[in-house]
Amino acid sequence: MKNILIISLGVLILALSACAKEGEGGAATIEGKVMVRLINENTLDTLATYEALDERVYIVYGDADVYGDDVRTTYNGNYQFDYLYQGDYTVYAYSECLFNLVDCPGETSTVLKEVNISSSRETVTVPTLTINKYTK
Repeated sequence: MKNILIISLGVLILALSACAKEGEGGAATIEGKVMVRLINENTLDTLATYEALDERVYIVYGDADVYGDDVRTTYNGNYQFDYLYQGDYTVYAYSECLFNLVDCPGETSTVLKEVNISSSRETVTVPTLTINKYTK
């Protein structure tokens, strides 16, 4: 009887772990950096490029329609999402836009990267997200 209980418990744990989808609860990590490109809105010249302090970075789990979590960048522009399962993710930040640009008709656009975690304890480093900020 005890053996049947142990085997049943093992099968249940295996079944539950196989059902895990993208999202929180795993042992993988996604990390990266956000840089800011400061642009003169009149001349469109880049005035400076620097590490983004306290910018929000969002993560979408799998093919969800809304973001699952967000974090803020540290003093050096770094961010990290921990405790993730294997699967596909989208990481993004918002970049300012000028109203007169055809490719960015609103106030902001998204700068995004798609990421795949292929093993349960993997740390994936996302290519740098560079966002624009405008000044006069």
